[in-house]
Amino acid sequence: MWIWGLCLLVAAGAARAQVREFRADDPNVNYVGRVLFDGAGAARFDWVGTAFRFRFSGNSCAVRASDTKKSFYLVFVDGKAVGEAVVEGSDRQILLAEGLEAGPHTLMAFKRTEAGEGATTLHAIVLPSGGRLLPWFGSPERRIEFIGNSITCGFGADTADPDARYCPETENAYHSYAAIAARYFGADCTMIAHSGQGVVRNYGDPEPLSECTMLDRYGKVFDDPDAPDWNFASWRPHVVVIELGTNDFSVGATLDPEDFVSGYLRLIAAVRRAYGSVPVLCLSSPLSSDDALFAAVRRAAAAAGDNVRFVPILPSILDHGSDVGAGHPNYSGHRKIAMALIPYLSSATGWPCGDRAVE
Repeated sequence: MWIWGLCLLVAAGAARAQVREFRADDPNVNYVGRVLFDGAGAARFDWVGTAFRFRFSGNSCAVRASDTKKSFYLVFVDGKAVGEAVVEGSDRQILLAEGLEAGPHTLMAFKRTEAGEGATTLHAIVLPSGGRLLPWFGSPERRIEFIGNSITCGFGADTADPDARYCPETENAYHSYAAIAARYFGADCTMIAHSGQGVVRNYGDPEPLSECTMLDRYGKVFDDPDAPDWNFASWRPHVVVIELGTNDFSVGATLDPEDFVSGYLRLIAAVRRAYGSVPVLCLSSPLSSDDALFAAVRRAAAAAGDNVRFVPILPSILDHGSDVGAGHPNYSGHRKIAMALIPYLSSATGWPCGDRAVE
C-alpha cells in the first residue's frame, strides 16, 4: 500500500485560487469520535479510531491539517481503501484522493494510531475550484463504545512477527477486534483506548496503584486527564465494551484483586452516569492466563448488577505463531477475538448475527 505523506495539493500563490476550502466545522463534515471545535473553524482530536467523513463533488480531495507529532490515517473513497495519509507538523495541505470521476464521492479518513503518536487538528477540506461539499446522508443507527488498552488500539495488528518491537507503522486500530466487530454489525464505534493503561494500575508500575489510569482519562475529550470534559450527551452508544485488566496484573508490583474490582465498579459507574442502563460487556484478557485477572473481571461484572455481562476471551483463542504481532494480537488474532465477541454483542443489543464476513 502506498502512502500519501505530507503531499501538497497545490504549490502556492496563484495556484491556490484553483481550489475551494471548507471549514472543518462545516455541518457536512461528519466525525466519529471525540472532537473539540475551536470556534474558528478547526477540529482537534487524538483518540485512536477517530474518523472524519464527508461527501463531495470533484475529481480530487485534500485537507489542511497539522499534528503535534505524526499520526497515520487510512483513507477510503466510496467505501474502498485507496491508501494511507500521514499528518505531521504544521498546517499544510495533504492530498487524500485524485484522478476521480467528477463525483459525487464519499471519503473517510480513519486515525489508526493512538494519541501518544500525535493529536491532529483538521483545519479545512480542500476541493478543486468546481468542487463542493454535499449534504451528509446520515450515519449508521448502531453505535458501540470500546474502552481498552493496547489490544483495542491495534498495537502490532499489522505485523506477523510475534517478537517485533512496537512502531506506529504496525499499529492499526482498523484491524482491531473492536473495529472488526463494529463493521460486522454496520455500526459506528469509538475507541477510548490507551496502550499500557489499566483500571487501577498501568503496565509495569512498581506501585500497586497508578496515579493516572483509564478512570482518569475516560471522561475527557482528549486522551489526557487534564483535557476538557467530554459531553457524553453528544454521542450515545447502544452498548459499551470494556477490555481492561491485562496491565493491572502485569509485571511489577502485586495488585490486590479487591482494588481492581473496586476500580472496575467505579468505571462501570462512570459509564452508567454517562449512558444510563446501556448494556456493558466486560472482556477478560486474550494476553493473560492469570487466574486472578479472569476471576476479578468476572466478579466485577457480577457485582455490577443488571445489564452487565462477563465475556471470557481466553489466551488459547490465539495461535501464538500466526495470530500474534509485537506481543499482541495481529489482524488474524483480532478476527478471532471479534468472532468470539460478536454473539455477545448480538445478545446484548438484539442485533441479529448473519452470514456476513468478519473482517
